[in-house]
Amino acid sequence: MGEFFKGWRRKAGILALVLACVFAAAWVRSLGTRDDFSIATGELSMRSLMMFRGSVAFVSLQEDEDTEVFVEIRSGWHSDPIPSGELHPLDPLNRDYSWRWKGFGFSFGKAVYPDELRIHLVLVPLWSLALTPTLLSAYLLLTKPRVAKPKIVCEN
Repeated sequence: MGEFFKGWRRKAGILALVLACVFAAAWVRSLGTRDDFSIATGELSMRSLMMFRGSVAFVSLQEDEDTEVFVEIRSGWHSDPIPSGELHPLDPLNRDYSWRWKGFGFSFGKAVYPDELRIHLVLVPLWSLALTPTLLSAYLLLTKPRVAKPKIVCEN
């Protein structure tokens, strides 16, 4: 068994496999739980990293003036169960986003409302974050290491 872990490729393959398992676990968790790490970047602005409904969302909220519509800013880590049939206020299914690009679960868009609330959103599906290290670990672990060629010493 010790022979299997010789070389940097095998060790990097195991590390990639562990990373793939972490992303797969996050993917499954996001189907029933919304995790959110938010930072208030000003009195009326917020940056947030969210995991929900199988995606990672990078969200930027900005309000030009103090109105009653602004989503309450809670800095820090928050985790809430996703009730069935109910959407979170920042859920892209709940807003009229103008998508600049959308495909294969990846999305980039924004929403502007008459009350001067602007939301910019980038969605990355967690399957893509789990698939990449899975393929890398498969390559690193399943391919045979190349045999080193003997060095030729030139004699003068």
